[in-house]
Amino acid sequence: MKTVVVDKIASITQALSLKHELRVETANIPCEEGVVLVCEILNNKSTYNTLELTSGRMAKLAKGDIIVGALGHRQALFGYSGHLPKSVQEGDIIQVLNIGGVLGVVDSVNPEKGRPFDARVIGVVLQFPYLGERIGVPARVGYKRLDPNVAVNSHGVPVVALAGTCMEAGKTAAACAIVARMQQDEERHAAQAQAAGAAPLPPPARWLMRAAARVMTTTAHYI
Repeated sequence: MKTVVVDKIASITQALSLKHELRVETANIPCEEGVVLVCEILNNKSTYNTLELTSGRMAKLAKGDIIVGALGHRQALFGYSGHLPKSVQEGDIIQVLNIGGVLGVVDSVNPEKGRPFDARVIGVVLQFPYLGERIGVPARVGYKRLDPNVAVNSHGVPVVALAGTCMEAGKTAAACAIVARMQQDEERHAAQAQAAGAAPLPPPARWLMRAAARVMTTTAHYI
């Protein structure tokens, strides 16, 4: 067991709330779906070269980066498909199969995306669930099952969910169109209000509203 400081933690491990300094076991690594690994990136890429972090931010990967991801299968139409290796040992070379941090052995490659990132296995991340004991167990994503019956309290704010059958299906374009239409509606409502005799807000009020909007947007991004 050793301590490793990692550069980037993939969003697939978000529920684990991992820190950048981790305890890692290099022997007896379980080769199972969801097992969390620390790996070193071995090559550079000019396309499809980002990793989604637990904060939601997209970070560019480069040769030498130490990342955290999780073993898994992946089927994809436009990205990389891959499977679990038969076994995993320190020093093995596997691939980063998607921007969320799924790790495995690549089966098929999209020529437009180039070869995936190769990653050298450093070890399995350990968690210490037993209070007062120094016994570590391999970290796994999904160890806490989501409750499908949990109530979503949006405080009366409508929630719009966008889903697609694959990457590049148009999810981002649809989201942009919704936001653009909302902005158009807001501008139209403002014009109608002024035509009906409403006075424009004074500049200090507009500045305060813009500042509040920036705070809300930034906070929502990190939450």
